[in-house]
Amino acid sequence: MDEEKESERTIMGLPPVRVPAALAKEGSLTGQDLEVMEKLKEGDALLIAVSGFSQNVRYLLNEPSVSVGRSLKADILLDDPTVSRHHALFTKLGATYVLKDLDSLNGTYVNGSRIDSLELKSGDAIMIGRFKMLFYLKDRS
Repeated sequence: MDEEKESERTIMGLPPVRVPAALAKEGSLTGQDLEVMEKLKEGDALLIAVSGFSQNVRYLLNEPSVSVGRSLKADILLDDPTVSRHHALFTKLGATYVLKDLDSLNGTYVNGSRIDSLELKSGDAIMIGRFKMLFYLKDRS
């Protein structure tokens, strides 16, 4: 298995942020994204929407669980018919995050593969309906 490569990006006045190569090559990270990533607490995670109606929106994952769906009660509301009302759930388990599909009609995909449940790593590309999001986990580096 290939080791995850990282690159560094610097914004004037801020120290470099270690960004997984998968995020860096996506080319969608803005200076503001990097600033937000630098300010995260260790163990917190960030979803950066790169396509779909919520493009350029960031979702902070700092709760024990975060629900995603079309329901008005979802923590992350993705209002599109390709998204189930109760589509997926992010769960923080210690220092890791697990993404679980909640038997959605169109499925949940990580790096192009349909998943039932998967431990995420920084740089993973998540597809929920028409929405593509990049996952970033702040670690000790």
